[in-house]
Amino acid sequence: MKLLVLIILIVAVVLGFKTYRTLSGSEAPLVPAELYKILSVEDWEASKFLPRIKRGTMDQDFIHLATREQLRGVRDKFWAEAKTYVVLSLSPSALSGRLVLESNPGGSSKYYHLYDGEIPHGAVSAVKTVQR
Repeated sequence: MKLLVLIILIVAVVLGFKTYRTLSGSEAPLVPAELYKILSVEDWEASKFLPRIKRGTMDQDFIHLATREQLRGVRDKFWAEAKTYVVLSLSPSALSGRLVLESNPGGSSKYYHLYDGEIPHGAVSAVKTVQR
């Protein structure tokens, strides 16, 4: 049964479905295979000595994450002035906490937010330092 559910979810992702219907009949978002986090070089360097990734100043209530398609918009809006920053590729299944897909207050686009959790180093699948 679990294998069948997994196959259905994989097919849904390949076909581009954004949600799936749960056994109770409600819709739930499909979580992408990777999410991304942009952070400063300083926060990344400090994180190397911590058991988790250091939270930035905007991540006090929850940790802001993005899909691949959202990265450019997040970069342009929040990191336009930065000459150098770091992009982490993350495995959502390795994150601790509650992952929620929701709109920011006053916005209509939905983003993944990580509540009551942290990004452990084990969730980081790739690190890219970007210099402009």
